[in-house]
Amino acid sequence: MTELQVRLEMTPGRTWEDVQAELCDVVVSVLVALRTLTPDAPTVFAGHLARVADRSLGAGHPDSRPA
Repeated sequence: MTELQVRLEMTPGRTWEDVQAELCDVVVSVLVALRTLTPDAPTVFAGHLARVADRSLGAGHPDSRPA
C-alpha cells in the first residue's frame, strides 16, 4: 500500500474532489522537479510517455505514439 493510499483511507470525509486535487498536486510537483533537473524536460517527458504507451498498448498500436 502506498503512502497516498494510507492517507486517503485514514482520512474520514475525504471526497473524490480532494483525491483529484491531491493527485494534481503530485503531477505539478513532479513536473517542476523534472524541469529543475533538465532543461529539455518536454523532450524527456515525451520520450518516456511514448515508451510507456508502447509498453502499455503494444508497439505499432495506432494510439501508442503521441500525435
